Amino acid sequence: MTFICYPLFEKHPIANPAKAFVVGIRQAYRATVATAQTIRHMLFTRNVGLSNVSGPLGIAHKGSEVAQGGLIALCWFLGLISANLAVINFLPLPIVDGGLFLFLILEKIRGEPVSIKTQVATQLLGIALIATVFILVTYQDILRFFS
Repeated sequence: MTFICYPLFEKHPIANPAKAFVVGIRQAYRATVATAQTIRHMLFTRNVGLSNVSGPLGIAHKGSEVAQGGLIALCWFLGLISANLAVINFLPLPIVDGGLFLFLILEKIRGEPVSIKTQVATQLLGIALIATVFILVTYQDILRFFS
C-alpha cells in the first residue's frame, strides 16, 4: 500500500468567517491525523523513511520557500508545523506531555506516583532519544543542502 503525505498547501476561498472557521478546523484535524499516520508508517510499516524527515534547518528552508508564496501560504505552513508539534508533544515519551500523561495514568492505576528515580531515568532516556533524533535530522538536512 502506498502512503501519501499531506499536501503542503490547499486554497479554500470562503468569504463567510464561520464557514472558514469550520473548514480550518477540518484541515487542522486532517493535518494532525496525517502526522500521526506518518509517524506510524515510519515506525511500524516502514513505508516512510527517515530520509523524508526534516529538522530545524529543513523546516526553515522550506518555510522561506513557502513564505515567498505569500502570507496565506506561510500561515498554512505554520499551521502544519503546529499540528506536527502537537502530535509529537502527545507521544508517550517521558520528556513531553504524553509522558506526563502516562505517568499520571500509572499513578491512578497503582494508587501512588512512580518513584522519582524512575521518573528521572525515563526523562533522561527521553532527552537522549529526542537529542538523537534532533542530531539525525539536522545531519540529514546538512547532507541535503550539500548534495
